[in-house]
Amino acid sequence: MYMEYHRLEIARWQEEEWKNEKIQEMYAELVQTGKVETFLELYEIAAGFHDMEKLSVLYRSLVKLAVPQKPQRKVDLAETILGKKKRNVRSGMIYWAYDLRCRKLTGALFLYVQNCLGEIRTWDVYILRRIQRAKHLYMSMKQELGY
Repeated sequence: MYMEYHRLEIARWQEEEWKNEKIQEMYAELVQTGKVETFLELYEIAAGFHDMEKLSVLYRSLVKLAVPQKPQRKVDLAETILGKKKRNVRSGMIYWAYDLRCRKLTGALFLYVQNCLGEIRTWDVYILRRIQRAKHLYMSMKQELGY
């Protein structure tokens, strides 16, 4: 599929324009539905830009989310904000905000993750391990970034 797409030789500016349109559509959908799944998809598209405008859209989206009831969704959300890749890659919204020198936003994201992880009640061993890893990452990042 990628090869077919590559053969079309679509200009980079056109691809970015399409992504921007998709981000706007998904934000509008998220405002209406509050679905975590929509936020996670929105993050995947917006993260490629790594600029203040897209980070702002993501943060506004985060505020519009309905509080997820499923423990797995809360962990998904926390992991997305913290970053799912190795720390040296600096993925996730917290590093993104910190790298753009948005101290207040970085602090707000830490608080959001803390609340997310603190509210989860489950007996599922798999999810409990994910929570434990996320809490460890959260503490390590707070120490590293000086929060």
